[in-house]
Amino acid sequence: MKSIAYRTDRFEGFVNDSIARNSGWWTYYRAHLKESSGGTLRVGGYYAPDSFNIIRAVLAGSENILNNFYESLLKKGPQGNDLNWLIDSCTRETSDDDPAIPAGHERFTIDLVSGLNWSDGTVLTAYDVVFSLNTIAINTTAESHFYAPYGLDNVTSIQALHSQQFVIEFNCESYWHLSDFGYIPIFPSHIFGSYNASELLDYDPVPPDDNLTTSGPFIIDQYTCNEQLTILRRENYHFLPDETSTEMSTTSTEDSTTPNNTLLNGTILALGGGIGVIVVVMVLVKMKKST
Repeated sequence: MKSIAYRTDRFEGFVNDSIARNSGWWTYYRAHLKESSGGTLRVGGYYAPDSFNIIRAVLAGSENILNNFYESLLKKGPQGNDLNWLIDSCTRETSDDDPAIPAGHERFTIDLVSGLNWSDGTVLTAYDVVFSLNTIAINTTAESHFYAPYGLDNVTSIQALHSQQFVIEFNCESYWHLSDFGYIPIFPSHIFGSYNASELLDYDPVPPDDNLTTSGPFIIDQYTCNEQLTILRRENYHFLPDETSTEMSTTSTEDSTTPNNTLLNGTILALGGGIGVIVVVMVLVKMKKST
């Protein structure tokens, strides 16, 4: 188990999560100066991402960097459980629930939480989700990316019903289908909607000179290749924590009235806690290629 030393004389709110321990997304989201909000947190030991294009990046270590900028429908909580991060409600149906669904198929109807946005102020909608999932579904190189386990080979259709709701259908039933698409990163259709598959893969931005439109809680301020990355808290992030609360709590999402249709029976994090650091400075290490 990885153990990372950290200072508690100036900062509080570190989250010892089950994946990154105390040096990961949840700590950046919640840690802050003891005497005030925000602060500059310095961390080290991250592998430099091979690309800031979420579609182009292939190294597993890139995920630790890029997940600060790009959201997905689900997020791993501090205890390793699945959190319905952007999902307001999820209905799972088969032909037993709706005769119009072909036998053996499985359909998910997802409603997004309201108030989601991109860093440029554009509203994040179900159309962005559908664009992202369709792009991954037809991208034949997806198996080489760090989200490779979340394949969409069995998807028969993905469509947005309106800006807050979309439907995805599989040609078989599986316990894993929600996580298959729930952890795929979402990217902005208003930026990349005109790109073809080849152009998306060729896009290789170098921030901050190349501005990134992102959905996560941080934006890139400075980057020195293979040396250092400085990220800033995004002030218009849709889930900024509450400054007045210091407790982390969970709320059940189980709906016992519709057990056959309700998949969201875990816990979702209540957005309380310290406001989070304003600046995170990451010291990067270049990953050596195997010979």
